[in-house]
Amino acid sequence: MRTFIVTCYIGMIFIFTCTESLFLLLQEQKLSFQFNASPSFSDFFINDLINHPDITYFNQKAGHIICFFILALLLYWASHRVWLTTLLFLIVAFSTELAQLFFSRSGRLLDVFYDSIGLTMFLAFYLFYQVIVVLDRSDSYRVD
Repeated sequence: MRTFIVTCYIGMIFIFTCTESLFLLLQEQKLSFQFNASPSFSDFFINDLINHPDITYFNQKAGHIICFFILALLLYWASHRVWLTTLLFLIVAFSTELAQLFFSRSGRLLDVFYDSIGLTMFLAFYLFYQVIVVLDRSDSYRVD
């Protein structure tokens, strides 16, 4: 069941990232795809950070971070292995951005970086939790 939930979430990510317009999907529930059989792979390496200093750009990137933080949580919940979570996470992050190039969207390596912030946040929470568990166990062995 956990694998099914994670697979559905990844599918949702792919739908959101490959639809022609995320705005139309969210506002009007209009799902449409425009396939481009020969994308320009050099677009993957364009750094568009300077071109978009507005709030919409910030909100989109915050969405990347939150969405992929949840993905990391779900992957760990399903696998209970940090290395597998990290590997699958990176595969999904790169795949979604590369897939966007085929669907007339702007897949960017920079967005993989934003996605990875979500993974970093998950890893920080995971390590913090592990430290708390170790400290809690060491307290239970202490004799006062």
